Amino acid sequence: MTQLNAQSDFVAGEIELNNGKKIVGEIAYNGWFKTPNQITFKYQGEVISYGPEELIGFAIGEDKYLSKKVEINTTKQDAQNLSKTIRSEIENRHIFLKVLVLGNANLYSFKDSRTHFFASKEQKFVELIKLKRSSGSTTSSYNKYLGQLNLLLADCLDELKLGTTQFTDTGLTRKIDSYNQCKSGKSSYIAKKGSFEIGLHIIGGYRISSFELSGFYNNYVIDESSTNALTFGLGFDFNILRNTNKLQLFNELLYQSYKFDAAFRDVESDDFFTDYTLNLDIGYLEFSNMLRYQFISTSSDFKPFISLGVTNSFKVQDNSTEQAESVFFETIRVTERDPFEGRILSYRVFFSIGAGANFNRLSAEVRYGFNPKFSDFPAVGKSQNVNLLLSYRLL
Repeated sequence: MTQLNAQSDFVAGEIELNNGKKIVGEIAYNGWFKTPNQITFKYQGEVISYGPEELIGFAIGEDKYLSKKVEINTTKQDAQNLSKTIRSEIENRHIFLKVLVLGNANLYSFKDSRTHFFASKEQKFVELIKLKRSSGSTTSSYNKYLGQLNLLLADCLDELKLGTTQFTDTGLTRKIDSYNQCKSGKSSYIAKKGSFEIGLHIIGGYRISSFELSGFYNNYVIDESSTNALTFGLGFDFNILRNTNKLQLFNELLYQSYKFDAAFRDVESDDFFTDYTLNLDIGYLEFSNMLRYQFISTSSDFKPFISLGVTNSFKVQDNSTEQAESVFFETIRVTERDPFEGRILSYRVFFSIGAGANFNRLSAEVRYGFNPKFSDFPAVGKSQNVNLLLSYRLL
């Protein structure tokens, strides 16, 4: 047991000490792609680290873990160590096991460089083994786990059809649960599958833009007061990590209107000049895929975040106009031109970064788009955009 002072992300949980005492508090959680060798527990402001030898088990969110001394297969499975003959390597370890099924028969998992499965029934406790072996250029599987299940679940074999069992969380969970149904009608516990929490947001905001024009269009003087616009749309968020909303995929669809008024005069003499006027008025549907990282992921209502992603933009409206009015003494000639020589883009893609915060159902974000082009050579136009976005989570 080690006392810690480090700040981390905590999720509601419970530990059971070796003396049987249960304590409800919070457990540090960062996704756990591998089973932890120890956990960090916070209770009444005190932060303590526990290893498997100090606990009977613990629960975090909807998941349960058991502390157990096991024999674990550590046979190397990387390509250079495979051979036709498998030389099993076994280690004795005290580890945390994630509980997958409890009942007449039980199923557990442990993840390090690969996923290990353990099954128990009455006094029997075994690791279910599936290993790769190689013969020349051919790789095959040694499916020892099928024979192990046949022995362990022998009193319900007719109902189980074990030969079709996949060596996965889902496949093994189904078979152990089927056995428990065969024996007593149901399992007492089945771990819930990881699922994405989906949130629906309505979004509104204000976009501040500056424009950069090249070639002939570099002569235009843009009215800066005409460059900003309102934006609106919908967003969807998906939690990537189980038991925490620390890492999210945030998808949004916004309507963005890009507008400005610009003009310049090309003067030959006092009686011979041309006035050019340009009105940019294009609308894009912008679909953004943002990876959002929240710095606080537990009970705090205020959750700052940063985001990074890609925006795909599709033109849905173009009311742009360009006009040249030539004056030669008292003669005036007006001609219409294709804005940006007809090279306004129908599709564009660019990177975006942002920072903001969530507070309950509200979210505010400042987001910058990296100088995306809206017209192509020879009349290249670019926009630099800062979006001030406010969203409200409906679901």
